[in-house]
Order: sequence, then structure tokens, then C-alpha cells
Amino acid sequence: MDHDFVDESWVRLAQLPSVQHSSGVMELRLPVSESKRWQMVCNMPVPSHLVVHNWKRQVKSWIRKSTAVADKNMLVDNLEQFWQHVEYSHARAGSYADLNSFLMSRVVNETWNYSTLFVRLSETFTVFENGFTFLISNSNMYSDALRRAENMFMSHGIDTGVSSSSHLHAPAWLHCKCGSKTSAKIAMKNSDLVLAGPCMSCKKEQVLNLGNPENLDLGQFVHKLSPRAIPIPLLLARDLGISCYASGTGGIGYLVVGNIVSKKLGIGLPLVLVWPSRDIYKGIGQSEAAASMSTENNDLYLQSLEKQNVEYEERIKPLLSKRTERVRTGEPLGELLSRLFELKEEQREVRRKISTAEKIRNAGNLSPCFIDYAVNFGMARTERAWKNHLVKDGGLASPVEF
Repeated sequence: MDHDFVDESWVRLAQLPSVQHSSGVMELRLPVSESKRWQMVCNMPVPSHLVVHNWKRQVKSWIRKSTAVADKNMLVDNLEQFWQHVEYSHARAGSYADLNSFLMSRVVNETWNYSTLFVRLSETFTVFENGFTFLISNSNMYSDALRRAENMFMSHGIDTGVSSSSHLHAPAWLHCKCGSKTSAKIAMKNSDLVLAGPCMSCKKEQVLNLGNPENLDLGQFVHKLSPRAIPIPLLLARDLGISCYASGTGGIGYLVVGNIVSKKLGIGLPLVLVWPSRDIYKGIGQSEAAASMSTENNDLYLQSLEKQNVEYEERIKPLLSKRTERVRTGEPLGELLSRLFELKEEQREVRRKISTAEKIRNAGNLSPCFIDYAVNFGMARTERAWKNHLVKDGGLASPVEF
């Protein structure tokens, strides 16, 4: 999915559980300047050697500072094995998209021995030429189906995550020379069909004349297009005839809406799989979070603390009003200020405990990046745990126990 914006958090952030950090989460960040946040991932340069070195340094520090394990040498060895793939991929990458796809491919193909072809969406435009032509030629039907689906779910109070204005836009993004893209709309201009809209980054108006709508030929334009979220499975089904589509839980809303649109357009979607189960394990981050808990049920403890904090606010508020009134009338403040100080100190302690409990919750509930698995279990053992679960249990919703 390298045609997405680099500002998407899942593109530029890798997260690890860590109660040593203020939020309970340690982040490995790709530095992105404000002027580049709307660039497509495929157009982002490969990170510098210093950035990659700092990522590794952060992870090593996370391991070394952990209080959850005594012998950390095995964890460091696991990191070194994984980082060989990172450095190999980085040395050959020409873009940030390369780094990601090369790294995934090396782990899957070389460590796990699965014969898997990784294809970047930004390089598949020629495959989707007929599909783009079909969707744009039938844009009124596409938009109407999308609008009806959105209204149906909204009327039932269901938030699919799909923008309520998505039916107003073309099924394809229009690329800009600056490296970003445009959420274009379809319009008629002098009997020709055009895609038009302001670039998300440079804000310049982009206009692409597609020609006669009765005889569209996108061959010379298709390299300037990439599919929006809902059309992706439609195009894969229509132009590649895929037999199965695997999605993360974040895409369920788009898939449900897309299914309605596909039926309206006469496109048969393939079998769709979603693997929503959570992995149950205690790596160094999760173990440290569990050891920091004051009670067995941190969530109930946090709710109790938040209730106490509200109660303190209710007790402090009238005293503040009294203080203001006494300052106005010139009455003595000594006893009142002493009581206020006492209550605020007690509230500060409650808020400190809330901050600690929130860190523990965030660390424990985090779905961490692959580095967490690579460090705690090694790459090969991680694959075996997932595979054995599927072979023995087969349940995509049941938890995977490491």
C-alpha cells in the first residue's frame, strides 16, 4: 500500500510496549517534515543511515533497561538476527517503500521459507487499466451505490470509517508532480470527461482530461492514477480474478461498503478473510507492565482513581470560589489556603497514580510491531506459533497463545 500518505501513523511509526516511556509506548519514528507529510510513501527517500542506526539503538536501550528479564543476551541476539534483514534491505532500497517491502519479503521468503511475491500497489497501474476505465465509465452508478450504502449504515448508527463524502470523489486518486496526490472529482468539460481537484500537498489544481466518455482510453493516463480504498478489492477481483482477499480489522468497514458497491456494479468479490484474534504472550514490555500494576485489575483501579480525581475537583472548586471572594473582601486566607494546598497535594498524588495506571494500560493493550515478536521469540518461533494455531485450532477469532 505504498501509494498512501507518509503521514499515516501505521506508515511512519513502529510501536513497542514500554512503561519506561510517558505514554507506556515506545515509538520508532520516521522523521517527516511538515512539507512532506502529504507525500506518497513510494516517493519518500530511503531513511538515512543515522535514522536506521537510532532505531536499533532505541530497541537495544529498551532491552537493556528492562527489569522483566535477567539474561538479556538472547534478546539482543534475536534483535541482531532481525536487524541483519533491516540493514540488507536498507542497503538496497531506493525509497522508503523499498525498505518496507524488501524487509517484509526477506523475513517471509528467507526466514519463514514461504514462496511469496510482494507487489507494490504503485507499480500495478497497468494491471488495473481496464478496471479504472470500467469504474470511471460507470462513475454515476459507483457513486450512487456508495452514497446509498453510506446512508444505510448511518441511519442505523453504524460508523464504517468511510467518509460520508466519499461518493463525491472519483474511485481513483490523481497523482501530482510534487509526489503527492489529489482527491479528484469527475466532471464534464467541453464534452470531455475530466478529473480535477487540488493537490493534498502543494495545493495546485490538478486537471486530467480523459477525453470522450463514450470511448475512454486510459492507456496514456493510467500511470497517474491509483485506487482509493473501496475500489482496491473490486479491481483485484475484476482484473486479477483473485480467489481470496485477506484484510486487517481496520478495513472491515470499507469491505462491507465495498461489498454493496460491488454487487451494484456486477463484480463478484472473492472469499474475504479477517484475522482479528489477539496474541496472548508476555514479552519484556508486557511483563514489565504487569509487574508495575498495583492491583490485579488495572482497568478497575484506573476507573476508581478517575472517580477520586473528579471528587477532588468537586471539593476544590468551591474553595477556589471562596478564596476569590475573600481576596475581594479582604478576609483572612490562612486556613483556607492551607486546606486548598492539602487537597491539591492529595489530588496530585491521585493524578500521578492515574498516569502510571494509564501507562500500564497502554503498554498492556498495545498491538506491537513485529520487532516485539522478533526480540522476544525470534522470527522463526513467531511464525511457528501463528502457523500451529491455524493448523491445530483453525479459528481466526480465537486468541493465539505463545
